[in-house]
Amino acid sequence: MFQKLESTTQKLEHTTVQVVFNKPGKNYLRGDKVAGEIRLGTHHQSMAFKSIIVRAQGSTKVQLNAQSVGLFEAFYASIKPLVLWETKINLQGSGRVSRGWTSFPFEFVVDELQNDLFETYHGLYITTSYRVRATLSRGVVKNSVSGENEFFLELPPQFPKEFPKELQNPLAFDFSPDRLTNLHRISRGKDLPKFHISGLIHSPVCSLADVFTGSITVHKAEQEIREIEVHLIRVETIVYSEGVVTEASEVQKVQIVAGDPCRGLQIPISLRLPKYFTCPTMVTDGFKVGFEMKLWVCFTDDYVLTESFPVFFYRGKKG
Repeated sequence: MFQKLESTTQKLEHTTVQVVFNKPGKNYLRGDKVAGEIRLGTHHQSMAFKSIIVRAQGSTKVQLNAQSVGLFEAFYASIKPLVLWETKINLQGSGRVSRGWTSFPFEFVVDELQNDLFETYHGLYITTSYRVRATLSRGVVKNSVSGENEFFLELPPQFPKEFPKELQNPLAFDFSPDRLTNLHRISRGKDLPKFHISGLIHSPVCSLADVFTGSITVHKAEQEIREIEVHLIRVETIVYSEGVVTEASEVQKVQIVAGDPCRGLQIPISLRLPKYFTCPTMVTDGFKVGFEMKLWVCFTDDYVLTESFPVFFYRGKKG
């Protein structure tokens, strides 16, 4: 069953295939019915076609980018994408459409087959994506035309059964010069400033639907503080035949203090986790995706204090 679309102002220069989902945000849960339509546009007065086939697939793969030059090339070719789920729909047999746009509805259900499903995740080196591709076959003589679109999959809410024991309780931290190793001097010739900074991470085990919260207090600082930031770091690990590669990269940073803060004032930390660039903490035989929170304190004398804390993410209920 197809429908002629009359309301369009786009001038067609060639045959076009589009994949459109019924949800504007394209967000679906495992087990949901994914529905939409394949839109076929042509500038011909009349165009015959042989078939319209829809293929949907979810996969996890290693990808190269500008920052990975020299890092993954040695084993990139040996790591094949992991197909998590796939389906094929023979949407339409031979037929004919007239000039303009014509829509063909489709639907399917996303569920597990042999492999567990992972959430949509766009990392620096590891990507899990779910895509729908529609191919219009016009016979032997003419080339096929295809269109593709991605939808985003979330797993049903589930509290993790296992996570590191050290992350079960709120995490308190206390910094002073005699307790730190991660204090870096940007410029030379200056003495180490004296300071005392403490704080608390309310829950190192955090639902992706919640706000990551905590607090920090500057009790003492001989030098003025220029700014304080919280950085969300992803840690991606890839296992291959010859070893293991682990790389950390920044997802986002939030400035929580600009300028020198009042001494003794409890400053809240609040971080909304970005969608698609974070996911539940994953550990598989071939790869791992974990996360850290990094506290970044910059003094006006060019000393920078950094400290990282492991965190564990899971998909919890919204609200």
